[in-house]
Amino acid sequence: MVAHRPLVGGGDVPRLPYIRPPSEYVYVVAVRCGCPVPTVLRRNNIFPGFLDWLQNGRQVRKELRNRTDDRDGVDRRRSSSVCRPQCGVRGSNAIRLGATTTMSTDLNAHPPISSRDHWLVERKRLLEHEKELTQRRDRVNAERRRLPMVKVETEYAITGPEGRRSLGDLFAGRSQLIVYHFMFDPEWEDGCTGCTGYVDALGDLSLLNDLDTTFVLVSRAPLAKLEAYKARRGWRVPWYSSFGSNFNYDYHVTLDEKVVPVEYNYRDKAELEARRGPNAAEGEEHGLSVFFRLENEVFHTYSTYARGTESLTDAYSLLDTTPYGRQQDFEDSPPGWPQKPTYG
Repeated sequence: MVAHRPLVGGGDVPRLPYIRPPSEYVYVVAVRCGCPVPTVLRRNNIFPGFLDWLQNGRQVRKELRNRTDDRDGVDRRRSSSVCRPQCGVRGSNAIRLGATTTMSTDLNAHPPISSRDHWLVERKRLLEHEKELTQRRDRVNAERRRLPMVKVETEYAITGPEGRRSLGDLFAGRSQLIVYHFMFDPEWEDGCTGCTGYVDALGDLSLLNDLDTTFVLVSRAPLAKLEAYKARRGWRVPWYSSFGSNFNYDYHVTLDEKVVPVEYNYRDKAELEARRGPNAAEGEEHGLSVFFRLENEVFHTYSTYARGTESLTDAYSLLDTTPYGRQQDFEDSPPGWPQKPTYG
């Protein structure tokens, strides 16, 4: 038997509201010295106005290079994230090209600008939160490896290039099976664009096979459509059709209350309609399900839906959804689970 960020500037610089000019105006801002100097120009008069401004720019930059703000002791040459309070503009939409200051007509949002020392303080603070997230993820993965599993009683008719297959056949002789439920309605000519992006983002999954795990796609469209779309995309991942079976309905990625009660992401129809979210109460949806095989019996261990699938595109993240996990000794797994030295 198998074991089974806040806005910051340099110093105490006042935080100012972002002010967008009317559409017929643009900001032109000097960034040669620390404090931006805003000039508002009409779009239909931009070149004469800009040339007039540039003629005075040399003296402006000279004054700025020698200026320190006596009110708070902040050297504006080292504090370019916020200009002087009376101008009411944060940041700069100018472009540095050597010693020449030119302009951009777009007011692009961007992170606050700070000194390297301040950036390092904030980065270390974020690092602590990232470590907390990693440790929390490890604890959640450990809980997932301890979920019970449910025997699959239904004999699903699933079709692949080699003909009719059972769910157990999809394991390809391995102990664990990961199924990505790819949205492809039988009436569609093309697969879901979001699911297409997911498959395009998949990395090298050969590690899965090395660790006794198989990954496949399953959709409700007929195999001929899947094969044609797969060829157009240049994919090699195994793709099977559940057309004619209840597989999609039973794992809640095709929603039709005439077949089974509607449920998606562990919410029933009333909850889905009350939320008014992006997921409808009928039609095709996406998800990922994990199965485990004991001898000739298949068990369902896990399913995730909606945003739960969006980061599951690399081998380690996919292994984290399985009962055995990454099979490394840093993991908190039940006794008897296959494990080897971490990174070994």
